[in-house]
Amino acid sequence: MTERSGFIENEKSGGAGQSRAVGLFLLKRFDEAAAVYDELLKDNPDSLTFWINRELCRLQTRAPDTAFFDAMIRRVNDLPAQGYLCLAQILFDRGKNAEALVFVNHALAKDADNIDACLLKARLLDVTGKNAELYDFMRSIYPRLKDDDRILCLAAYYSALLWNTRQAKFLMKKAMKANRPAVLQNDWLYSALIGADLNADIIKCGTEALKATDKNSAVWLALANAYTVASEYNIAAAAYAAFAKLAPIDDELRLNWAGVETANRNFDRAFDLLNGVSEMTETVFARICAVLTDMVAADETPRAIEKAQMWRKERKGDADVDYFCDALTGADRTKPAPLSYVRLAGDLSAPDMAARCFDGEHCRIGRVVEIALSALKTPSGLSLDILDAGCRTGAAAEALSAFTAPDGTLTGVDISENMLDFAEQTNLYDELVNVDFAAYCSKNKKKFDMVVCMDSLLYFADLTAVFKSIARALKTGGGFVFSVVPSEVAPCRLERNATFSHDAGFVQSCLKFAGFSVVKSFRENLFDSESRPETRLIFAARKPD
Repeated sequence: MTERSGFIENEKSGGAGQSRAVGLFLLKRFDEAAAVYDELLKDNPDSLTFWINRELCRLQTRAPDTAFFDAMIRRVNDLPAQGYLCLAQILFDRGKNAEALVFVNHALAKDADNIDACLLKARLLDVTGKNAELYDFMRSIYPRLKDDDRILCLAAYYSALLWNTRQAKFLMKKAMKANRPAVLQNDWLYSALIGADLNADIIKCGTEALKATDKNSAVWLALANAYTVASEYNIAAAAYAAFAKLAPIDDELRLNWAGVETANRNFDRAFDLLNGVSEMTETVFARICAVLTDMVAADETPRAIEKAQMWRKERKGDADVDYFCDALTGADRTKPAPLSYVRLAGDLSAPDMAARCFDGEHCRIGRVVEIALSALKTPSGLSLDILDAGCRTGAAAEALSAFTAPDGTLTGVDISENMLDFAEQTNLYDELVNVDFAAYCSKNKKKFDMVVCMDSLLYFADLTAVFKSIARALKTGGGFVFSVVPSEVAPCRLERNATFSHDAGFVQSCLKFAGFSVVKSFRENLFDSESRPETRLIFAARKPD
């Protein structure tokens, strides 16, 4: 038996047929090569060589012939190195990494210096996370095989993996010194360049590699990533599209590609990519919402609504999707936002909210709270027990602490853990609780002198129920200060930004039903910002004695 072109050639049988099959494979006429082996197997049904080569051909264009291959595996006895290597490659392509590693070790036992077998073993150890074994394997083969460009690229990759950037750069430079197409097409090289953060070199090498062939998926993927980093999103999108023609797209790549298409304002494509992700994680959900929102901002509202309705149909029964789609399409809605949506919205917006609220020059939340408390005739230094319901990043904490001194308490409650992380940094709360504040008010036995809800009622439609829960958390005569987004067109309206707005008269009626008396209402901006005005209706109410 001799080895050539990744095949096993049998000199005793097959003859011209075998040679023809190998030739067809080299011409990338894979189906024709497989058909030749089908004919050869009619006369040689027990030829393991032909079974292996047939399967190797089929893998190029179609799903493997599982039944035939499993039968073939059971008949493996004593093959040459290339035979075991072919089996290992087939198993690797089928995702059977453990079995592939067994056969590649058989190949190396026959021929320890078989470069292809070494590279496949390295790949298997890498994808299975066996870094210690990969380290030992690299140390064993590098001294003997370092003159091979592919081994140099592999060693460069592993150096980059170990954060040995200096060594990685040295090995990459050595491998690329002749600018050989075979080196420039090596996916280990690009993995090493990525690991060493050499973005310009990726673009340079990838551009040269494409002159030889545009059929290497690793090159296209590396270029897609590199052009994304370079903010050349049109080229990055084209590279992703070229990659997709050559290899399957996993969820991570879909997310990255969608980000590029969003930057290109190709929202339709971004939506389709995100919607094709296998699992609707919180990250994917948020990205889809952002894309649809961007479409509306770009005056593509009809198209955004069309996409939203399609999404709702595909995700039937998903409460978060229903809520967002209701907002985008302008549907009448009386139910509050799902708690999962509120939590996610808080977690995602926490950094931006913290940055704005910690800007003392422009954040007016504390001053607005002070105005409302003065309307309730609440002097500072009363040692009050105050609940900051939906405290978010703690923007009101400093103002409220003046009224808890010297012996009162300030309790913060928020459903978003990320929001509470920022609130904790104020060092002003006696207690922070990660829970829905309406449920907290209903179930907690402690009674408070004051409840403050600044921008925490944005996800409620009918406010009566939440007002009643807050009333249960207040002492007799206790004060209630809160804000809502003003509505000019309806008592309660779900806006396209997925928050509710409320008419002043509607809010007052809800307060009345909950047993509160309104002391003062007024309009104020929560931030001094001309570019992003945040006008709110502020209410100061009291629970009757």
